[in-house]
Amino acid sequence: MTAPWAKWDGRSAPYPVAAHALDTAAVALVLYRDVLSAPVQDLLVRALRWSAETADRRFAWVAGAHDLGKVGPLHQGQLLTVAAGRFAAFVSGLGLPRPSPKWLARAVALPSQARVLLRHEALSAYMLERDGLPSWACAAVSGHHGRFQPDVDRIPRVVDEHYRFLDESGGWRAEQDAVLIALDAAVRRPTAADDPEDAGPAVPLLTGLVCLADWLASDATFLADHECLQLLAEPQKYFARRVADAEAWVERSIGLPVRRPGSFGQVFPFEPARPVQQWAVDAEHGPGLAIVAVPMGEGKTEAGLWRHAAGGGCRDGLIWGLPTTAMADAMLGRVLRFYTGTDGFAHLAHGRALLNAFYQQSPAIPAGVCDDEEMQSGLRPGSWFRGRHRALTAPVGVMTCDQVLAVGVSHKFAPVRLAALAGKHVVLDEVHTYDPYQDRLLCRVLGWLGFVRARVTLLTATLPTRRLREYVAAYQAGWNRSGENAAPPVLPGLYPAVTSVDDRGVVQQRLAAHRSYVHRLHVHRLAAARFDTATVELVLQARAGDRQARLGVIVNRVDRAVAVAIELAERGEPVLLLQGRMTFGQREDAVRQLLQRTGPTAQAGPVTVVATQLAEASLDIDLDVVFTDLAPMPSLLQRAGRQWRHSIPIAGGWIHPLAVAGRHGDPVLHILVPTAASGDLDAGAHYPYSRAEIRRTWRATEALAGGDRDRLRIPEDVQGAVDAADVRLEDLDTDDWSDTNPELAHLLAAGAASAAAHRVGVDVASVARDWRTAMRAGDGWAGVPALAALTRGELWREEAVTRLRDADTVQVLLYDPTGRHQIAWPGGVAELLDVRGGRTLIEALRHVIPVSGRLASRLRAAAGQPPHGWHPATLLNDVLPLPVGSLPAGYRFDEYGLHNHPTGGQP
Repeated sequence: MTAPWAKWDGRSAPYPVAAHALDTAAVALVLYRDVLSAPVQDLLVRALRWSAETADRRFAWVAGAHDLGKVGPLHQGQLLTVAAGRFAAFVSGLGLPRPSPKWLARAVALPSQARVLLRHEALSAYMLERDGLPSWACAAVSGHHGRFQPDVDRIPRVVDEHYRFLDESGGWRAEQDAVLIALDAAVRRPTAADDPEDAGPAVPLLTGLVCLADWLASDATFLADHECLQLLAEPQKYFARRVADAEAWVERSIGLPVRRPGSFGQVFPFEPARPVQQWAVDAEHGPGLAIVAVPMGEGKTEAGLWRHAAGGGCRDGLIWGLPTTAMADAMLGRVLRFYTGTDGFAHLAHGRALLNAFYQQSPAIPAGVCDDEEMQSGLRPGSWFRGRHRALTAPVGVMTCDQVLAVGVSHKFAPVRLAALAGKHVVLDEVHTYDPYQDRLLCRVLGWLGFVRARVTLLTATLPTRRLREYVAAYQAGWNRSGENAAPPVLPGLYPAVTSVDDRGVVQQRLAAHRSYVHRLHVHRLAAARFDTATVELVLQARAGDRQARLGVIVNRVDRAVAVAIELAERGEPVLLLQGRMTFGQREDAVRQLLQRTGPTAQAGPVTVVATQLAEASLDIDLDVVFTDLAPMPSLLQRAGRQWRHSIPIAGGWIHPLAVAGRHGDPVLHILVPTAASGDLDAGAHYPYSRAEIRRTWRATEALAGGDRDRLRIPEDVQGAVDAADVRLEDLDTDDWSDTNPELAHLLAAGAASAAAHRVGVDVASVARDWRTAMRAGDGWAGVPALAALTRGELWREEAVTRLRDADTVQVLLYDPTGRHQIAWPGGVAELLDVRGGRTLIEALRHVIPVSGRLASRLRAAAGQPPHGWHPATLLNDVLPLPVGSLPAGYRFDEYGLHNHPTGGQP
């Protein structure tokens, strides 16, 4: 063989295609044996009609053949690129035929859509099809660079000429055959008999696994040295050597699944005293879906973690997804404690994960990325997972739910995310917070996860029965592998309960409640014109009644939170503010203080917490009195769950922790309702929620009954209240789209985005149906439109496409060139441009503020174009630098964060 190159930079010696093929096959073999979960292995065996004994080698062969298309003149000489001249001498030395100059001129002029068929991955698929490989193998290989290639039966004549040229030129055909012979000698080639017509949905999974094997085998750390390459003449010996290398490399880079041994009492410092935890101990936890719906404070987190530990036979990893970065940061600490005494990799995935202390333990560059096993005990971070599309591949991952929901959005390398999710136990916490767009994406993802029979646990306190049925139907349709979505099952609204989908079908189990009590409601109708001041007066009245009380005020909008906090502070209240328009550093400090003052170990003492929706969920805080703005029913229940959280109801009373022993009676949730002069709800009472959500919550008899309801029995009344206030996408259309108020523009965009959720992704049923149709019609793998649709588009910023948001969002970094501002970044653009990594980068990120909506647009206008060359540090690329003196009129940036201030702009 003349050894065409697989990798070459034009300077060092080229790396042979045959070596890379065997390297990738070796990594694929190890991935299959040591990393893939048992359900994924079972899926591939069943869907592709493999034998269990040879499945690992069949997969290895396909992965190894992915770069066969590089054995051709276009890739070897980069003849259709500007780099052709650099490789001319090398290509001429191969002694192999070249296309004619006339053909090259025509090929260069082809439109980009046609030229993609001359890429090496398209050629790989064509060559495998020519050699009689199964359709699923050709399709999987065609997509290993992120996009499935279009139909090769409808290609331009100039492309067809090139394919004939490859077939008829004996030299190139011999080189291709040599690579395949090497693979045949080392592993097992699939046959045409392994080509069932129902294999379609397994193709994206297989493609994602091939991508992972290729990425791992292409890492410079893994490339074979010269001595090892001498073994290529004997492919079996070379392959055996590389399998041994791959075993060490896979464990070192991507890691192996991490088990947490021990009984429930050994894993947690208590026995399962709560009903949902006892369910977790008693139940079987094999493949399947479990929707755990129980009130706040019942121990859902421990139940989810134990469900993972108890299903060790699945050999799956763990992904824990939450709605916000703050929740993900807090959950990481609990997961790390859960895995105490184990050894393996973990990854925190959100836009500012680098600020977490988990990454700050390491001096590595980029800051916080460390592969040195001796530096850390227990779970540790790894540099592999910081690459694009790799977050879900970590054996243990804690992240925002966006990372998971992105699987429901079509984009380049979507199969990698699908493959990574397939081998995980996916836990999604607080799913009741999902907006209609996220809800539809989740249903699509559940279909895929059901198809691969992944374990899924959904945790919620307040889930509408309608959504429960849709989740069950989506997962069950995938589980049954019917290729069609079944009608949602008729399920009663049991609560508290666990709803499961597995080999038994759909099973619901009612649970008892750990805490059963009455939560009283007190509605305060306050004039909208003096809403903030009236709120302050109510809080001060509560303070006068109890000087040591922990008071909480949870409001819907940032500027209102700041206005209330400032007025309370001016009137002598010990205020602690938590709102979303603070710097990441301010928010981190606020959460820490909040837990210190109101968490499980907090001591007695007065505090007044003013917060936005950030305080609703996943924060273990305990307040004596809670005031809340009118909000959707699930949010009201979540806010009520921050009250008397650590107290235990008993017959005739309560048992309170010593620090809050002064409580008496029942907890009271004070609901603040802005009213117009007519006495009706103020026109702006619903912001930032939809009018439909607020109307349903306010008017429904089982919800607030127009303000007449004065108590909720927990848990008996929870499900009825949530169902009565449930809002579907259709409700948004009728209740909000007719409004012409310009401030509702974001709701119109949200409705449009929700309606588009059906178009932005591909579900498992579509792939199954299109594949079956193509196979029956004899069109082959390339005639499946759902595959091309799956990898259409880009996914540059996951959070921007997986939830309804204002049209504009920005991460702003306010700086002060004078260095006199106490909170802004102390320096100017020159200092910011010098930030590269390490502690300085972390400090810069701690000064960033997330902003959305009209304010984001105003900040962009104030900042103008970013400085030339902005920014060398990747994590600052999407950050907008703005001098603090350039804030729009009326806005201030101080210890309360970035906010609108009625007295004027920045002092």
